[in-house]
Amino acid sequence: MPPFTYAAAAYADSPGVYLMKDDRGQVIYVGKAKSLRKRLSSYFQDLSERGNVNLAKTRALVASIRDIDTISTNTEREALLLENELIKLHQPAFNSRLKDDKSFPYVMVTCGEPFPRVQVIRGVHLYPPGNLFFGPYTDKGSVIKILRVLRRIFPYCTCSSEIPRKKCKPCLYHHMNLCPAPCARPGDDDFRRAYLAAIKNVILFLRGDYAALLGRLRAEMEAASKAMDFERAAALRDKLAALEKMFRPQSVISPEYPDLDTITLAKNDEELAIIVMEIREGRLINKIPFIYTNNASPDDEVLGNFVTGYYNTDKASFPRVVLLNKAVDDPELVRDVLARNSGGRVEEVITGVAAGGDGAPEQPYANLLDMGRKNAFFLLHKRRLNRDLASFDHQDALQDLARELDLERVPSVVEGYDISNIQGKFATGSKVCFKDGKPFKSEYRRFRIQSAATPDDFRMMAELVSRRFARVVEGRDVVPDLVVIDGGKGQLNAALEQLGKLGLEHLSIIGLAKKEEEIYVPDEAEPIVLPRDSKALLFLRRVRDESHRFALKYHHKVASTQINALDDALKGIGGIGEKRAATLRNHFKTLDAIKGASLEELEVVVRSRKAASAVYGHFRGGSEGS
Repeated sequence: MPPFTYAAAAYADSPGVYLMKDDRGQVIYVGKAKSLRKRLSSYFQDLSERGNVNLAKTRALVASIRDIDTISTNTEREALLLENELIKLHQPAFNSRLKDDKSFPYVMVTCGEPFPRVQVIRGVHLYPPGNLFFGPYTDKGSVIKILRVLRRIFPYCTCSSEIPRKKCKPCLYHHMNLCPAPCARPGDDDFRRAYLAAIKNVILFLRGDYAALLGRLRAEMEAASKAMDFERAAALRDKLAALEKMFRPQSVISPEYPDLDTITLAKNDEELAIIVMEIREGRLINKIPFIYTNNASPDDEVLGNFVTGYYNTDKASFPRVVLLNKAVDDPELVRDVLARNSGGRVEEVITGVAAGGDGAPEQPYANLLDMGRKNAFFLLHKRRLNRDLASFDHQDALQDLARELDLERVPSVVEGYDISNIQGKFATGSKVCFKDGKPFKSEYRRFRIQSAATPDDFRMMAELVSRRFARVVEGRDVVPDLVVIDGGKGQLNAALEQLGKLGLEHLSIIGLAKKEEEIYVPDEAEPIVLPRDSKALLFLRRVRDESHRFALKYHHKVASTQINALDDALKGIGGIGEKRAATLRNHFKTLDAIKGASLEELEVVVRSRKAASAVYGHFRGGSEGS
């Protein structure tokens, strides 16, 4: 087939979808356009003018085109929906698509049956669309564990087929108190109403509507108590306690937030990651990663297609707000599609918000996007690290490293150190170990930094090195061949000072600066600058990135634990609800700071003399001070 010749006049100046085909007639790319003529023309002009695209892959796409089919539509919305369907149908090579062909697990609640069933499934498209689908989830094991506990609180049926209308003998699950056996009571209307009430509670839980669920159970408990049905009231009390215990491990972001989803896109040369974080009632309830090949599609097109496909009409749970870290191709169209698909439940779509940068609607939202960006970065980093480790020549890299740093021998054991903190709060440190160029995870260590809670990275690094290498002096740990400090001259000098005090100044140690990736060595005024493609530098980057990932992971765990402990301490104080507890936590950061605050300071923060007096008195044995 001869090369494709583009003629603008052959295409309509209207909304629609275009299908690019190769010499075998296979669809290699599907796209949508406000104007088919203008969009297609952009492929056959100066590609550098198209903006945010991968030029090499776009040129490869254009070189492969032998024919272009178009489908005109009445509106842009129709074009968007048609594009999604055609991408699913043809799976074009040049469209960004999921690398993993396995589907995520979902929880399905069957509808249209007298007794709905709850099941964990894969492949939503294989089941009737009228059912309720919750997910996707990334870890089927965790979902099953949660449902196992939930089933003990609200027993439900998990049968693979619909409950028969004819009375049957109960199965083993009924005798284990996990199923109320609707098959044994198909004609009992009172029983059916009670079963449907339990299923409604399960749905509220799966939607993340915890306040409504707990409020519903409290109202039922109070009604049972007033009716002197104390056995039922006690059972409801136990269910409330079990549910509150289940909610505790979830990270509290802020109770003041609306129900929202943050969608963060990040990419490297090979892959593109999209992280969806679901926040309900101020709690992070789900984090869902999607990995795509990084093809020729612009970011705004990929993100727009993802959002409209993700929030389809089959989805059971929608947020009020959807927050995107990048702009989409047509934000008004995306807002319209999401509003229609959700039945108006998605009230706002905020696009193009940079994490912590200009244009953020408010700082807390920017912080959420920064969290998503970090998760996407570490997901891509981990996948690249695994790929590189499979093909990387570690011995060559270590030999290059020994030559560039003028080491006496090729290093076998290399350790990396990093600090993670937010303005000195919840500070943690990490030690990672690479043996013969590969991660040696049994020698990874994490540290709680005990220095004063002020942002002093040099002092924190000094503490980390001092505590770690005291074990070497005591003979409890082996001596590494090379120590890599995450940081520049300041962090390196702080570490050198501690090694000198311990009599270990002979150790080989360097600092790797983040910005320019300069290598600082002791007693040298100027850093070593290696080529970007140097095998030695690539290895040092891996050590640095892994130490950063490990420190940050522990930092998140410590921060979440301390926040939950602080909330528990404030929970029983009269006049302190979730919002005031969050205000105190965000202002003072730690429980010790709240305990040490004066009555006047507390009053300024909570804006209530009575509430401030309650907090002050609670931590001082009833004394309100003056």
